[in-house]
Amino acid sequence: MDIEDMIIKGSLPNDIICSPRDFADSLHVTEHVVRHWMKEGILPVYRIGRRTFINLLMFREMVANKNNTFR
Repeated sequence: MDIEDMIIKGSLPNDIICSPRDFADSLHVTEHVVRHWMKEGILPVYRIGRRTFINLLMFREMVANKNNTFR
């Protein structure tokens, strides 16, 4: 699944960052899948202490530029 499929499949939260669980819920996929994408570098992440979030601003830029991977 590439980024365009993720956008079409669900609606993303309007926040700057979101938790992997919220991101997964918005796309109707499991949190395990989202964490795998994070580990593989497909999703841009932001760390606050021990917690990891998805950087939605960078993700939206990736979609706008049609970059299918964040590396």
